[in-house]
Amino acid sequence: MLQKELFQRMRSLLEDYERVLGAMDHRRPIMPRGSLSEAAHEDYHYYFRDLMENGRKMQIPIQANTRAGAHLINSLQMKRLLYHGTPLLRNNIRALKTALKHLAPYEPDALIHSSFRTNLPEDLLLPGQLDVGRWIDDTKAGNYRINPYKPEKRRIPTADGHMTRSKSEELWCDILFAESLLYRYECGLRLASGRTVYPDFTILHPRERQLVLIEHFGRMDDPGYAIDQLYKLEDYAASGWMPGRDLFFTVETKDRPLTRDRIYEVLYRNGLLPAAI
Repeated sequence: MLQKELFQRMRSLLEDYERVLGAMDHRRPIMPRGSLSEAAHEDYHYYFRDLMENGRKMQIPIQANTRAGAHLINSLQMKRLLYHGTPLLRNNIRALKTALKHLAPYEPDALIHSSFRTNLPEDLLLPGQLDVGRWIDDTKAGNYRINPYKPEKRRIPTADGHMTRSKSEELWCDILFAESLLYRYECGLRLASGRTVYPDFTILHPRERQLVLIEHFGRMDDPGYAIDQLYKLEDYAASGWMPGRDLFFTVETKDRPLTRDRIYEVLYRNGLLPAAI
């Protein structure tokens, strides 16, 4: 999991905790007096409302088979939840606020602050972390593994000198180039399953300094092809590439070809381009 994603999930969890705690505080004044206790005999459960009167504990039976009794049991159970849940949530809220106040992402490439190109060793990177400078250099030099499958099918030239397999991929390349987004076309990626795939576009996010994958599924009216792409998405997810977070895709059929508007919609949604005003 990316550090920034983890921090964002912590912030979201903090908001959820605070929302639930607010609901607990709202409910507390309307809770009934006393507490719930239970006893069981054979297959039957007995319920009691425990009260303190004049320093003495009173245990009043509750008829669970009546509407009023069932409502009282439910309310006392809710009160038990508030009693135990409130301090737990308050403690978690304090812990998250303290953590978020002090946590900062560890980004080695940003910490170097040097014009000299430094190759960062793997043991100084977190799992999945990118040596951004090296990635940029290798991309510009074409120093990466390209899909070896039927290279003769790459016949359509792009504005920046790639050769693509389809007009839709050419459109993607031309827009990425026009928007000055650094990318690799059909670059090899090894998944956790051991399978090597070649996503259509591997793009460096210009602000997050992380990689984003784009797949274009161009024959979705072919059932066999469509099923294969779903399996590929499963493999991506199992390797930590999550659709909607760092994995996006476009689709087309004969009746609904890919459009420029659709590509820009994806680029805006994944933050590769600032949202259109």
